[in-house]
Amino acid sequence: MTGRTIDGADFLAINGVQTLSHKYCNLIGDPDLLAKAGVSSLRLSPHSGDFIAVTQIFADVASGALSRSEGLARLRQAAPDVEFSNGFLFGDCGAAALTVA
Repeated sequence: MTGRTIDGADFLAINGVQTLSHKYCNLIGDPDLLAKAGVSSLRLSPHSGDFIAVTQIFADVASGALSRSEGLARLRQAAPDVEFSNGFLFGDCGAAALTVA
C-alpha cells in the first residue's frame, strides 16, 4: 500500500508493520562524504528485483571499477520504477532527489 500527499505524490510505503519512505535512500554517490564521517560499511536493505545485481553495483563503485554516476545509471536500469533520494544526508528533506556528480 502507498500513502500519498494532498497533491497526489507517493510519500509512504506501508509494509506489514513498517511504514517506509516511498523513495529508496541511495548513498551510492556519496562514498567520500561517508568515509570522511567515519563510515566503513553500509547495510543494503533487500528489495524486490535483482538484489544480487544491486549489491554488485555498489561493490563495483566502492572498488573503483565503476564511477559513481555509472553506478547510479546501472541502479536506475536495474530498478526503473524506483525513485531514489539522499537529501537527509545533507540536512535537506529526506525525500530530496538523488544527484551524483
